[in-house]
Amino acid sequence: MLRECLQLHNIHQDKKAAPVLKNVQSILSELSADLSKMRLQIKIQKQELDQVQKLKESVLEITEMTRFAQNNLPPNLPKVKIKNPVIESVQPKQRVHAPVSLSPACPSIQELKNASASLFLPSIEYLNIQEFQAIPRYMKGRLKYDQVNDLIAQMNAAMEAKYRLMHSAKSKKISEAKFKRVQVMKSQENKAN
Repeated sequence: MLRECLQLHNIHQDKKAAPVLKNVQSILSELSADLSKMRLQIKIQKQELDQVQKLKESVLEITEMTRFAQNNLPPNLPKVKIKNPVIESVQPKQRVHAPVSLSPACPSIQELKNASASLFLPSIEYLNIQEFQAIPRYMKGRLKYDQVNDLIAQMNAAMEAKYRLMHSAKSKKISEAKFKRVQVMKSQENKAN
């Protein structure tokens, strides 16, 4: 091996070997350029791999949070008022009301409009978990989240019964005992100044 190296030591002075050496040198420079391109591609691919790993971690975290939320939904969700969505048409002065698909158990839009125009039923919204956790401990006592929302449901049912009774008194289709109850309820209400 040492002898071969010594023989190649002065090969650049040989006129026959000069074109071969130039060819070898050009091949080596091409290989060096290709190698640097490959290193750059490897670096880019590593960065992309890191980004994909971070994205995968965030997707797994979001998936876990949604599973947790799905498994821990409270039994009484706050009521959502149905609004008729309005879609802007091509001409801004005209508005088109989009049809709202409701399940058979839900009243139609016209029934809701008629009911809201003739009867006002106040209700208390259910407490969500964040609101419940924001209550100081000395105020909560031993109350549980479910107990508070059950109480709210009972209060809403009582208010609905009261206001339905008071509304039916306006149409004068009630018995005398119910009419007296309505009179007592009206006398207990606060008078507006």
